[in-house]
Amino acid sequence: MPPAARIPSFRSASANGCDEVMAALATLKVGRVLSGHRSRPAGDVVAAADAICRIVAIATSDPTVVELEVNPLLVLTDGVRAVDVLVLETNDMAGDDP
Repeated sequence: MPPAARIPSFRSASANGCDEVMAALATLKVGRVLSGHRSRPAGDVVAAADAICRIVAIATSDPTVVELEVNPLLVLTDGVRAVDVLVLETNDMAGDDP
């Protein structure tokens, strides 16, 4: 993934966490493209932030998820689309006996 599109690590899926994601998106080089650049329509940044927060919620709420990757997440003018999603899980649950 190009460095311009990397999102900082977020551990909160709260409303404040989503506000953080929206603020972070605006600071990235890709933020200019998302806001509409060179006569292109703006992307749905609210939907992008919501999707990122939901991804964080899934990854942090399920102890069996060890890796979750969405690449790419397309930000459209009306919503987002996850093109490829990878979720790696473990069968090991903390506290379970073998």
